[in-house]
Amino acid sequence: MSYAIFGGSFDPVHLGHLFIADEVLHAFGYDRVIFVPAYRSPHKDDRPSAGEEDRLVMLQAAIADRPEFTIDEFELEQRGVSYTIGTVQYLLDRYPDEPNPGLIIGDDLTHNFSQWREVKKLQQLVDILVAYREGAIDTGQVGRYKRIDNAPLPVSSSEVRARIRSGRNFRYLVPDAVHAMITAQSLYR
Repeated sequence: MSYAIFGGSFDPVHLGHLFIADEVLHAFGYDRVIFVPAYRSPHKDDRPSAGEEDRLVMLQAAIADRPEFTIDEFELEQRGVSYTIGTVQYLLDRYPDEPNPGLIIGDDLTHNFSQWREVKKLQQLVDILVAYREGAIDTGQVGRYKRIDNAPLPVSSSEVRARIRSGRNFRYLVPDAVHAMITAQSLYR
């Protein structure tokens, strides 16, 4: 089965994440998307707002009705900063019959892509799939890639967290199960 890797903090997972994953399945013919929640991202200075268990449970709830979406807890189990090359090597070892998985990144990450750990090796191991977030890709940094033709939804995890902290509505920015969990547990307040 072919797969694409979708890493991130998912703090919280929102409809934009799910829409991108769905676009990847339909546009590129992958059999599944593997969500890999980060324990701590090397691309962000701060730690996730919600704990790893809460983020994992929200992600599980968000994809519960989509068997073609799965989760791998590798980065959460590693604890510490998660580097993409390590995760890719782990998944290639775990699924040895599936060469060249896709790697989903937002175009907001392309400006410093050449600085990622072992970037040349990473580019050989995966097909880079770039989603619309801000609109511009630094092609000199990324090299060969495929553009995901997603409509950029105006939602981000940081915006959802800010709305919750300020008591604003966030109901239709996250899946129903995620909204219920955030509300019931007073997450991000």
